[in-house]
Amino acid sequence: MKIKLILLPIIIIFSIIFFNPTESLAFPTFDEMVSQAESWVDSGKNGNIVSEQKVSEILLPIGQFLMGVAILVLIIVTIILGIKYMSADPSTQAKLKQQMIGLVVAAVVIFGAVAIWRLVYSFMNDLI
Repeated sequence: MKIKLILLPIIIIFSIIFFNPTESLAFPTFDEMVSQAESWVDSGKNGNIVSEQKVSEILLPIGQFLMGVAILVLIIVTIILGIKYMSADPSTQAKLKQQMIGLVVAAVVIFGAVAIWRLVYSFMNDLI
C-alpha cells in the first residue's frame, strides 16, 4: 500500500511531463531540421572553417601532455613492479611477470599509437 502511495505521484508527474501536448518539449519538424542543417552547411561555405593551424595549436599541447602523463605512469609502474619483483618470493615473481607483460603491452600500444599517428599525419601532408 505504501509503495502505491509513493508511485502514484511519480507516475502522475512523469505523465504530465512526457505527455504534455504543448510544443515546449516537442522535437523540431522535418522542415525545421532541414533548414537548420542547410544553415550549418552554409556557414561552412562562408569561410567559417577552422584552420589547420588553429586545430594544431589547440590539440598539440593536449597530445603532448597526455603523452607525458603516459610516459610518467609507465615509468612509475615499472619502478614499482621492479621493486616488488626484487623483494618477492618465486610464486609472486611469476604473478609479477604477468603484470610486466601487461606493462610492456601498454607501452607498445601507447608508443605504437603515436607512431601510427605520425605516419598517417606525414602521409596525409604529402598528399595535400
